[in-house]
Amino acid sequence: MNTIEYKLTILAKIAKEFAKQKITWALGASGMLFIRGVVNNFNDLDLIIAKEDEKKALSILRKLGTENKLTSKIEYCSEGFYNFLIEQIEADVIVNFGIISHHQKHIFPLVASAIDYSYSVYDTIIPLQTLTEWSYYYHLMGRDYKTKLINNYLQHPNTYQALYSSPLGIINLVSNEHSLIQLWLPGQNNGISYTGESNDLPGIINDTKDWLDKYFKKENPNPKSISISFKGTAFQEKVLKEVIKIPYGKVITYGDIAKTFAGKMSAQAVGQAVGNNPLALIIPCHRVIGANNKIGGYGGGIESKIWLLKHEGVIIKGDA
Repeated sequence: MNTIEYKLTILAKIAKEFAKQKITWALGASGMLFIRGVVNNFNDLDLIIAKEDEKKALSILRKLGTENKLTSKIEYCSEGFYNFLIEQIEADVIVNFGIISHHQKHIFPLVASAIDYSYSVYDTIIPLQTLTEWSYYYHLMGRDYKTKLINNYLQHPNTYQALYSSPLGIINLVSNEHSLIQLWLPGQNNGISYTGESNDLPGIINDTKDWLDKYFKKENPNPKSISISFKGTAFQEKVLKEVIKIPYGKVITYGDIAKTFAGKMSAQAVGQAVGNNPLALIIPCHRVIGANNKIGGYGGGIESKIWLLKHEGVIIKGDA
């Protein structure tokens, strides 16, 4: 029970309880980096708590899990540092985060005005600290590889976030200045979603919203009319290039795609590549099914896959 999905479920549970008591807090460290898309994994939860809410937060966490005794580390000097095990997931609670670097003590109170409330996990808002804050913290801690990782991410072209209300629920859109980078249906991306839109959205976002309007009106818009950009393995890119060719209202199997490659290629390998599709609907992976008319898996959930296929007039003969 130590999967990313499970960790995020526990995070959302904590966030809901904090929200009920109006706790001022934010997620920091690797969990924050994961939700922002900087890293692809994280180990524990680092909960940065406002000093005035320390007692209330600790009371909530003691009801949710077990508090562990700590051996202090000399390089850290936070005014409050606690460790909990909540349903097998480790959570560090930090009040007035402190670091000792080059024999100098640095204390960083939580800055409420800098908390980012634009992300949610499983429909629960997760307050996040900023990347610039943690770039500096990691530098002081001597973790320069993390600082470089964050700085490289920040130096990339601007990305924009937008929301689209669909019959399936809220769809999350991410783009750069010219191309769509991600299109997530409800339930995709481990339940992570945005709660608001960026300012000054580029034209590609409006183009994508127009495309989605046409799709949900059954007007069969051309997916190649949307400029897309994503980075995957060479194999995944080859697979998704085949997927984008599947016509509206038609389906093919994972095995059919595997046969288009020279040499032996398994349907399972194709399924994994399709399952990591970052651009649902535009790259129509819902049109790829299992053998014998089995629906197969889908990042947005089986119910959404069935809805989309029926929306396109596909007759569902098999089951999941």
